[in-house]
Amino acid sequence: MQAVVERFGAALPMEIVVGGLRAGNTVPMDATLRNYVQGHWEKVYEASGQRFNFAFKMPEGFIYDTEPPCRALKVAQEIEPKHVLTLSHAIQKAFYVDNRDVTQEAVLAKVAQEAGLDGAVFAAALGEERFRAAAQADFRRAREELNVCSFPTLLGENARGVSVVSPGFCPPELLIRRVQTWLDPYAS
Repeated sequence: MQAVVERFGAALPMEIVVGGLRAGNTVPMDATLRNYVQGHWEKVYEASGQRFNFAFKMPEGFIYDTEPPCRALKVAQEIEPKHVLTLSHAIQKAFYVDNRDVTQEAVLAKVAQEAGLDGAVFAAALGEERFRAAAQADFRRAREELNVCSFPTLLGENARGVSVVSPGFCPPELLIRRVQTWLDPYAS
């Protein structure tokens, strides 16, 4: 997404709708699920170049709940909207590369501060019920209104309506081509 923003800038306004892939999960991952998820991460790396620390093994008893990081993005959208994409990247790096537990609010607050947000304001807001509700509203919107069933999905909205621009992970150069094609479907 950073490549898309750099290429198209303000000409392509963006709204992040969090999907909550494993939001609200309360069940610890067993060895089979941990191996499955880490195998999926290898496929994501191959498809997109997204960085991962493959030496990292999620600890026994880890509960993979994506609601807290999604909620963190909703907080950023309100308190410092220009930092949402930066925070998204920082959360991904913190978890996938640095092996930090981004299901914990204290970790998310530290990551937000490192990403340039006001850490104290962010930490206070992160626990507010309205941001839990905002994340839940996005989860419902993604499923019910936008019909998103895989993550990430890039949708575009214009006079022709809402359409899928790019489903799933891909390299930045392919994503830019897909966005350009969506912007000008009659280009040769």
